[in-house]
Amino acid sequence: MAIRVSFGIPGLLLAIAVAVCAVPAASRADEYRVVNVDRGDSLNVRAGPAVGFPVIGRLPHNARGIRMLRACVGTWCPISKGSVIGWANMRFLAPDTGSAEAGPETTAVPTRRVLPDGTLELRFADGTLRHRLPDGKLEIVRPDGTKSTFTFLQTPGADLPPLPSEFSEWGTRVNDNLLAVLTNILSADELTAYKQTEEGKDFYSVMNWRLRSLEFLTVPAS
Repeated sequence: MAIRVSFGIPGLLLAIAVAVCAVPAASRADEYRVVNVDRGDSLNVRAGPAVGFPVIGRLPHNARGIRMLRACVGTWCPISKGSVIGWANMRFLAPDTGSAEAGPETTAVPTRRVLPDGTLELRFADGTLRHRLPDGKLEIVRPDGTKSTFTFLQTPGADLPPLPSEFSEWGTRVNDNLLAVLTNILSADELTAYKQTEEGKDFYSVMNWRLRSLEFLTVPAS
């Protein structure tokens, strides 16, 4: 089992602006390609922004059309290419200018659904499954049946205070907006299954969970 560390409310609040806004698909200028990797070798994609995190995927030396998911942390960048989603060192990435000889790339959008127990599932064209489990863990099931599970830990800290009264209306509106987005992308049965996973959570936990759920369900396909 690998472990990822997630950040507290400051990072959560920063993510709200992204979660409640429509983000256009990345253009070719926003895509990257692998560089500085020898032919026959591959680029390691890790579970977190450091060499100490386990390798959860690999990209070939000539991979193109890699998406940058958000801002880099130091020299490490969160990237996505097909079913491979994780962190890669920027030393091995360069803007993909889409030269004519390379030709256009096409990628299949993963199938998204919510299982009866509230598990969020992405099924990729190569048969890889990515699950966000009700307890918050991330599970990857590869086509050969092997599984990897990652646990997200909240950084230690004091209990968060109640939302100040001047922000209570804003906070409720944000939470309602997040649920509205989920309602738009899930079927009625899936929404019912999803709501099971929110039972017993406090205000901050519900907001955090809805943000994570939206991030998982709307991850770019490539």
